[in-house]
Amino acid sequence: MRSILTVIILSVFFLSCERTVEIDVPLQTSKLAVNAQWPQNRLFTVYVSKSLSVTDPVPYNYYENRFLVKNAVVVVKENSRIADTLKWDSVNTRYISSKRVKIDSSYTIEVSAAGFSPVSAFSSMPPFIKPSKIVVKGNARTGSDGQLQSEVSVTFTDSPATDYYLFRFRNINGGFSCVNTNDNVVEKTGLSNPFDTDNCLSGNKLLVSDKTFNGKQKTIVFYVNVSDTGPFVDPLTNRTQRPWLEMMHIHEDYYRYIKSINIYDDVSGNPLAEPVNVVSNIKGGYGFFSTYTISVDTLR
Repeated sequence: MRSILTVIILSVFFLSCERTVEIDVPLQTSKLAVNAQWPQNRLFTVYVSKSLSVTDPVPYNYYENRFLVKNAVVVVKENSRIADTLKWDSVNTRYISSKRVKIDSSYTIEVSAAGFSPVSAFSSMPPFIKPSKIVVKGNARTGSDGQLQSEVSVTFTDSPATDYYLFRFRNINGGFSCVNTNDNVVEKTGLSNPFDTDNCLSGNKLLVSDKTFNGKQKTIVFYVNVSDTGPFVDPLTNRTQRPWLEMMHIHEDYYRYIKSINIYDDVSGNPLAEPVNVVSNIKGGYGFFSTYTISVDTLR
């Protein structure tokens, strides 16, 4: 009885002990963050924000964007010559130009703002590569979840250089929620369930490297839910909008950038996962800039 009483007294004593530990967190210098991804024939558009220290207060107003930088000077150089100085667009909260991206050019973004070190990034347009054939076979199989799936085979000819691609299946509602494939050239990183026999991948982030078919003709077979491939009729205009496939020819750093986002999304909310650093290529700051070529084909 005495020993039990002693244990209880000691437990209460230790539980009542508190010690305040102050951690000296070093201040972090705020840096510019630049994000821009440009396909051919699009307007120059650049999003400029800034980093905040972990000690900076978080805004209470959800709609208050304390990260935006509205007084920046954003210069775009085309083939080493100044092409334009972009203007701030308060509606779209970014810097916009009236000039468009050319398919055979290289581009440099230079951004400066009071109180920040200047930043820059470079990218050259990759060659335009598009599918030579897209074949859609409706009701080709039934997925493991019991849903009917269509088979979409995409054929294209790869260039002799090392190439990277990003495929996107989209409809009026956005990217397809689940795309399946048995082809190992499609990057499987980011699978929420790596043991899923169907390899359910996001239709917005289908990465492909040409390591096994460099310079050759390649056909990739995808499976998509039949429900995603149907036409949508706009009730206001009565126009029919069919789903489409975007094939993007991208650089290696863009490939690594999307891959890092896939991994980040996969482990988000998992307290046991290792930290993931999203790829950045902005010199002197944060963010990502790249150019790419894109072809868009309707799925019929």
